[in-house]
Amino acid sequence: MNKRQTFIESIPFALLVLIQIYTLTQIVIFHSFFDWRNVVGLCFFAVCVLLFFISKKVYRYALLVTLIFGSLSAINITIDKLSIGISLGIFKMFGADSMFKLEVVPFTLLILFIILNRKYLKHSV
Repeated sequence: MNKRQTFIESIPFALLVLIQIYTLTQIVIFHSFFDWRNVVGLCFFAVCVLLFFISKKVYRYALLVTLIFGSLSAINITIDKLSIGISLGIFKMFGADSMFKLEVVPFTLLILFIILNRKYLKHSV
């Protein structure tokens, strides 16, 4: 693999690192609330960091899973919540705000990751 391809593959990882640094500084400086989803997201991120240096193939799948879970609001990758949701009245009876929520920042990273790694994802499916 050449240097250019390695650099291109590292773009989503670098953006995720910057987002995590931003999140941690927001928590420390402004004493923001650290939800359990933030802890799980930080653990997913830590696993991705380790796999980035250990095994690139496994790293790609781990980052894909992390971004999918982050996009679907199962984990929090960022402290800021910017989401698009579809809300139906029947779900409010059960205490749920919306049936489907899509987080914008992780979803954008997911699209970028898929575009930059489509060659590897195409061969593995």
